[in-house]
Amino acid sequence: MALLALAGLMVIAYTVVMKKLDGLQNQGTAAENAVNAAMVEFKRQLEPVMTVALGPDGAKNVLDAMTTADSVLRQMRATAADPTISEVERDERMATLRKELRAPQDAVDAVNSKLSERAGYSWDDILKESGESIFLIAVYYVNGDGDVFGRGTGTAWALDQNGWLATNAHVAEMVSQKEWPKDTSRVVQLAIQGGTGKVFDIEKIKVHKGWNGEVNSPDVALVKIDVPKDMLEPLRVAPQSRYESLVSGTALGTAGFPGELTDEFVDGLEQAVVEGKKTADLHAPGATPIFKACFVTRVTDFDRKTAPAGRSQFIGHSASTTSGTSGSPMFDKDGYVVALNNSSLHVYLEDDRTISSPAALNNGIRVDLLLDLYREVASK
Repeated sequence: MALLALAGLMVIAYTVVMKKLDGLQNQGTAAENAVNAAMVEFKRQLEPVMTVALGPDGAKNVLDAMTTADSVLRQMRATAADPTISEVERDERMATLRKELRAPQDAVDAVNSKLSERAGYSWDDILKESGESIFLIAVYYVNGDGDVFGRGTGTAWALDQNGWLATNAHVAEMVSQKEWPKDTSRVVQLAIQGGTGKVFDIEKIKVHKGWNGEVNSPDVALVKIDVPKDMLEPLRVAPQSRYESLVSGTALGTAGFPGELTDEFVDGLEQAVVEGKKTADLHAPGATPIFKACFVTRVTDFDRKTAPAGRSQFIGHSASTTSGTSGSPMFDKDGYVVALNNSSLHVYLEDDRTISSPAALNNGIRVDLLLDLYREVASK
């Protein structure tokens, strides 16, 4: 999937480069400055997406390649406008410079072929590809007698190959809370890989600074797990053009771990926790994410009002999500993550219990808020 993420990025980059090449002739200083500014902004928007797809080193390599291509195009423009050289010399220089642009063109042709294979991509394909990139977050509360008396769960998913998982801030708070339930003697915080059932320790968390404890705020966070480098296959995060194009009726899919099925997901794990087994010896083969298809129901700002695309980051959706699915990735029809599921409208019963509304009025947080947080973490 990282290759497909790179493919999408390279196609975009190639389009920009070719448009610049086509417009080389008869451009004045103002036009050149405009192109330069557009290129800087283009790289700024792509950097967090490329970092997620390729890792910091891979992203740097792609950005360096774009810079090199930009330099070649500048040379071509200067050569075309140079009055001191002969036509023969100009043609020779231009031919040499075009050769330097051939490699990016060949690369784009190759990834276009890969992208064409996505025609007819189904939800089943997306789930098969992403299953092992989605994790069940489980927190166990153990009392002085060694018994598990409480449990909390959520969903997270691989954002890079270095162990950073994406989830909701309220899930991360469950992991990191300073005050535990009464009678807690020991707390066990685990991340369980979907499909394989492998279990990992949680090393650290990072919560978006804009989260205020409410669901209608930047409810996103990062969870770092202790995992061998490059073992994870990160999900493909949508570029700006995709997440800003979400409208009512857009088809989405989501996959996570509904709380009602937690016993099935972690069958046998609780006893192992009670016995104090090491994380490396734990296993939860039943942890397979559950998929649900849905539609966008509304797109608003955090005040639930219509707003410009840049602030329309609260995504209503119709998936009947419940406790445990908080943090689940929400995919568009091409498998790009455009949002994180974060909340459901609840109905209060007479006995003070709550259930998710049968109307399926649920919400997600648009993925660009997560990219802002990841960019902050990756820069340190």
